[in-house]
Amino acid sequence: MADKFEENFLRTFLLVMKFGTMVLQQQIVFELYQKWQTVLDFLKEKKHDILHLTLGKHNCCVSNCQTKRSSGLPKRLLSVMYQNVNRSCATRFAYHCSCYFTPKTDVSTWDITLTSRLLLEYFVKDPSLKQDIENLRAHRNCLCHPEKPGMDEKEFGKIWGEVSCTIKDIARKCEQWFSYYIEKEVDFLECNPISSTELDRTKDVWMKINVRHSFDFRYS
Repeated sequence: MADKFEENFLRTFLLVMKFGTMVLQQQIVFELYQKWQTVLDFLKEKKHDILHLTLGKHNCCVSNCQTKRSSGLPKRLLSVMYQNVNRSCATRFAYHCSCYFTPKTDVSTWDITLTSRLLLEYFVKDPSLKQDIENLRAHRNCLCHPEKPGMDEKEFGKIWGEVSCTIKDIARKCEQWFSYYIEKEVDFLECNPISSTELDRTKDVWMKINVRHSFDFRYS
């Protein structure tokens, strides 16, 4: 069973990974709705640009490609958005080709790393919303990679306040019903007990992310 020190950490981690993820997913859907686009439309239109977010200085299969060089998105996230990511139009362009990408449209599988990058790259112009997204991503990174999951009461109060306000601020940029739902759920999570089963599950997620982060750092 988790002690209070560990429970504070896991409660905050759950806040970020559940509701932080949810508000960024909804923000993408909302931004697309404002443009009269669907997730399918977006993924089809941007598949080549999205590929370049994983390539760094490497070339793609398009001759004289003018797409700006970029990096920072782990290659594994391509398979969250597309099928056939390992197919290419030529053997020498294996993993550097988007010709056969087929969109997957289930935004509920997109994590904070992916949603934050897409929002900042393709959607969000409002400086305050950009800052909220960057702050949420920074908190996610800090919570995912400490040596041990623990947080004293003072640190818990500070970080919970910052993260919960950021999540609520992002939610307010979406539909009113969604903002109301997020505020209610976040407040409930803060004030009510978490079962030992939920805490164990949350800790398992935290441990898996740490292992995956090490892999991404070495091979992305």
